[in-house]
Amino acid sequence: MNTSVTIIIRRPLEDVFRYYLDPANRPRWSDHVLSSSWVNDKPVGVGAIFQITLRQWGRVLCTEREITEYEANKKMCYELNMNVMRVHSCQTFEARPEGTKFTIQAEMQPKGWLRLIFPLIARGQAKHLQEEAANLKAALEAIEP
Repeated sequence: MNTSVTIIIRRPLEDVFRYYLDPANRPRWSDHVLSSSWVNDKPVGVGAIFQITLRQWGRVLCTEREITEYEANKKMCYELNMNVMRVHSCQTFEARPEGTKFTIQAEMQPKGWLRLIFPLIARGQAKHLQEEAANLKAALEAIEP
């Protein structure tokens, strides 16, 4: 399943990129994230890994996401490979006169038993991405310039 969400955030591109890339900010705008941090000492870029502890599907999960593509102030993609699902997600950032165009694209590939119920989950995941994008926008626009 592929999902894409685009919004305009009324903040400068560099602010949006920096805020999004800081794992410590993720619990502020992602309602299911309990904590998030960098795992390795690599500089932010390809090969860097961040860990997210989240509550999803009634359970607390600890996941690691590895950055697979990175262009400062433009793009960041990561891979998440769990027992039940593989996710490839890309976030792009474009300067606009009114702020920053933020797009998140996610490709989800269920594994094992999850394939049986994935059509039901896929609709919820698409809605979830829209909510998270709206939450990110609200969090960033609430910050004093």
